[in-house]
Formats: sequence, structure tokens, C-alpha cells
Amino acid sequence: MMDDFYGMFSYPFDREKALANIKGFIQDQSLGRLWLLKQDDQLAGYAAMPFRFSFGYGGKDALLDEFYLKEEFRNKGLGEQYLKLIIEEAEKFDLSGMHLEVEKKNFIARDLYVKYGFEKSDLDWYHKEFKK
Repeated sequence: MMDDFYGMFSYPFDREKALANIKGFIQDQSLGRLWLLKQDDQLAGYAAMPFRFSFGYGGKDALLDEFYLKEEFRNKGLGEQYLKLIIEEAEKFDLSGMHLEVEKKNFIARDLYVKYGFEKSDLDWYHKEFKK
């Protein structure tokens, strides 16, 4: 399923690396949470929320790093339902807030996030990859 999510946006995907990351992430709950999203006993999607620490945002916060629904589960209100549940779960961890990133062209997701109180930041995020 993760490969489908990455494929939507033509992101590179390394299955072995992803599986190793998932295994390490779920074994150490101090890193955050990973949810499998189900609808009528079917796997509908997943969400990953790693924890972070930010001086600027007041301490421990989270990043809704990945939030994916399979195509057949989209446009049925499930994204909103799951986002509400994710926010409710996040509030249990005494976080200062939650961040997320969204593709500029994903207007449906952007509108949903704004509806639930997310605000567009004036900051631009940059990324540097380290070789292991």
C-alpha cells in the first residue's frame, strides 16, 4: 500500500528500506504511531505520525507524515472520519501541535486539513538526505 501512495506522486520507493523503517518504528512507540485504517474489515489505508521536538512550537509535537487511502475508499467521507480520529489520538500525547505536508495540487486534502484547523505556514521546508 505504501508503494501505491509513493507512486501517486512519482516518489522513489524502496520496499526493503520501507519495511525496515516500519519494523523499527512500530517496535519503538516513543517514535510515534502507525495506524492501519479499516472500513468494513477491509484495509482502506494507513497513517503515520512520528513525534518530534520543536523549540519554536513549544516542545513535543508530531508530523502527520503519511496519510493514505486506497482509491476505492476516497471521496466517501472516510478521509475526514479518519483525520478526526487521528487528531483525537494525537491529543492524548500532550503534544504542542501537529504538522503535515501536502502536495500543492491535492486540493481536496488541503481543504480538509484547513477545515480541521491546520493553517498554511509561511515557512518553506527544505530537505537534505544523508547517506547511510
